[in-house]
Amino acid sequence: MKVQIVSDSCAHGQLPANVTVVPNTIIVQGKSYQEGVDLSAEDALRLFSHQTYAPLIHVPTQDDYLAVYERLARDADAIISIHASREILPSWQNARAAAQQIMGHCQIEV
Repeated sequence: MKVQIVSDSCAHGQLPANVTVVPNTIIVQGKSYQEGVDLSAEDALRLFSHQTYAPLIHVPTQDDYLAVYERLARDADAIISIHASREILPSWQNARAAAQQIMGHCQIEV
């Protein structure tokens, strides 16, 4: 059985090849960055230290997760999607809604 794992930017570090991270968008000083793509943790800390207010964080949308699930479902038997608590961030709700859209094509557990 081929299983893929999906997470948002809460997953950090060296991850196995079967883990796909859908990045959060961070807005710092009016500029948008994809966390872990064009903004490293070190760069983020440097930018945060130069502004007087907290950065804005936008979690991946339902469409972002749907695109990833559709791509992975072509070759996977199952997908496990792991996220921060739904009480903290809306990532879980977006991932769950996307998974429901492709039910029947691939088993997805959020």
